Amino acid sequence: MAWELGNGPAALARIGAIAVALASEGHEPIFVIRNLTQPAGFLRRHKFVAYQAPDWRSTIAGRVRPSQIAGYADVLASSGFSDAARIGAILAAWDTLIDYLRPDAAIADSSPALMLAARERFPVVAVGDGFALPPDRSVEFPALLPSVRPAVPQSHLLDTVNQVLEKRGAAPLNSLPELMRADAGFVLGLAALDPYAKFRDDPAIGPIAPLPTAE
Repeated sequence: MAWELGNGPAALARIGAIAVALASEGHEPIFVIRNLTQPAGFLRRHKFVAYQAPDWRSTIAGRVRPSQIAGYADVLASSGFSDAARIGAILAAWDTLIDYLRPDAAIADSSPALMLAARERFPVVAVGDGFALPPDRSVEFPALLPSVRPAVPQSHLLDTVNQVLEKRGAAPLNSLPELMRADAGFVLGLAALDPYAKFRDDPAIGPIAPLPTAE
């Protein structure tokens, strides 16, 4: 159960609900997440084991303002995907965790580096809200705010990722969105609130938790 990027409780709520369902079917969910304090009570209550996810520390992150985030490519840029050394270090950290935990599969929410590290090693199911799980079949991530200049050109991000993959002896990506490609993917949110809805082949399937009923 992986959560690598982003803040707030949404990713934890999604993978937490899935973990409870998996545990009820006899599976053993293990969490590898960026924040170990937020879900401490939940983890203790369900007796789930948790490890610290590799922590992105980017020099560009502090210079990218929210008003400059025009799409998912800018999220990657602000997290450190424009720096080959950082990507390589994060992938090496995931390799160590994978070798130690030996997972049969991963449920990945906002975890692009894990998805790279897991390629051709074990199945990955990607989940997320509409923004955090963009479509993976286009040449580039669609710009949600075309008038906003990208923080880093997507071509540069793609070249940087492929430099790292080449050093790892892995096949290159043909496009940057391919970074988010998994064995299966589910947008867990309302289609009406999905910013990438018009670019998807498969629409959002709805929230993981029931919506409140009208009084």
